Amino acid sequence: EVRQFLGENLKTYVPRVLGNTAEAAQRKGGRKKSSREWNEAAILAEIDENDPQCSDGAKRVIEWARAQNLRFAYGTGRHDGSMYLMLDAGEHNHYTFILWTNPSIQLPFGYIANRPVFSEAARLDELVARLDGVLDDSDDLPDDVSNRWITIGSTYLSDSSMLERFLSVWDWYIEEIRGA
Repeated sequence: EVRQFLGENLKTYVPRVLGNTAEAAQRKGGRKKSSREWNEAAILAEIDENDPQCSDGAKRVIEWARAQNLRFAYGTGRHDGSMYLMLDAGEHNHYTFILWTNPSIQLPFGYIANRPVFSEAARLDELVARLDGVLDDSDDLPDDVSNRWITIGSTYLSDSSMLERFLSVWDWYIEEIRGA
């Protein structure tokens, strides 16, 4: 909106400022932060708070990831934290899986299928078959995973033998990428 003021031989236009002004932001206390900075300690603490039975499994995942020399990348979710376990190989970064604080594990097939080695349908099918072989019946993978991000339950974090079988598939995955 622009107001017009008229006087003796003078015409002035004065704009009205709408939206977030510095004064309005200060008066309202600013906006709430819409994201959160996550790190390993915060991820582990949140998993322990959400489901203490999954704490040891989450620590085992991190221990395994370090032994594999994976890089950790953290999400910025306001409520749920995420830890991306990344394999840097050559010019590419490869996702393994994502550990969430709710707690769950996410399989980012949408990214996996678009990186060297597992962009080949036969290799991706083999990964899916290996995972299907260790996943619980309630976590059956769909036929076409190539553009999907699939979340599996916390069972793999609370049951050490299931977790070790799950991690063995990712050991194979990492060896395939490093050997290519």
